[in-house]
Amino acid sequence: MNFEDNMATQSYSLTSLPDEVIVKILSFISQYELIYTIQHINTDMHQLCYAPLLWKSINSIQDLIEEEDDNTKFNMFLRTILLYVEEINIDIDLDLFFTILTNDENMILHNLRKAEIQFVINCPEELEKTFLHLPNIREIKVIFSTAYTDRLPQCIKVLSSLSKLEKLRLIRRGKSLFYQKPYLKDVTNELYNLIVNHPGLQLFSIAGQRFFRSTFKTLLTTCKDLECIKLYNCMLKMADGIVVPLKTSLKSFISIDCKIDDNLVKNLTTSCPNLKKISFDQCQTINDRYLQLIGDNCPLLKDLNLNQ
Repeated sequence: MNFEDNMATQSYSLTSLPDEVIVKILSFISQYELIYTIQHINTDMHQLCYAPLLWKSINSIQDLIEEEDDNTKFNMFLRTILLYVEEINIDIDLDLFFTILTNDENMILHNLRKAEIQFVINCPEELEKTFLHLPNIREIKVIFSTAYTDRLPQCIKVLSSLSKLEKLRLIRRGKSLFYQKPYLKDVTNELYNLIVNHPGLQLFSIAGQRFFRSTFKTLLTTCKDLECIKLYNCMLKMADGIVVPLKTSLKSFISIDCKIDDNLVKNLTTSCPNLKKISFDQCQTINDRYLQLIGDNCPLLKDLNLNQ
């Protein structure tokens, strides 16, 4: 029997491969297919679909939910894989997510480090209860609806209790800008509490909020390791003459679609001589005075973006 005949008489299957090779192959398949197709092929594939490597990140819980699916079975599957997840987008009702967690009182997601939350209609109490099960969370992105801006201060208070939090982004959903519609709530005090309770912050990023001189000063004096401030669609209020420390660690200041003035640029450049990147993108009030201040006070600058 020649080689070709020998090959023809042998049968090969995916399950004949080592488990680690199969798991690597499964990592290229969508998580939806793993849940609703692959795990039902046979017992071996069912077990391999629970491999931790396949569930380090979940881009969307909502995309994994099938309307006609048995919620009980799905919740059991989700509860199992959540123990492996390091990064997740919680784009479902927080009450549903909390229910999944609390089916087992001892279910604590120790591996979860990064989360994105669609904070739309949920109560702050649900948020607080949920984070009791996420003790090691390091980075949070909160997307909230303009219609529920009044709940944001309570939301921030909850986030302020997370001792290991390093990065927080607050994103307002919708198209309202500060010069089109007045802000519904001043969250300056809540931002102050958040900053004071998290002196180890390295990145501070907010959107659609007022950014006062007091917030800027608190950031620079409290967060010694702060490297980047990023503001999107924020109302910047900087009065002249504030005193902030020199030689801060801030290396990057990014402002997108914000109204800036001489006082902001003066305080920024004189307080942060280690800046390597400054970006005033889509800012309508750029003038020659800004260039003079930047040139005089930022000797380490490598990246400058002044885009009107």
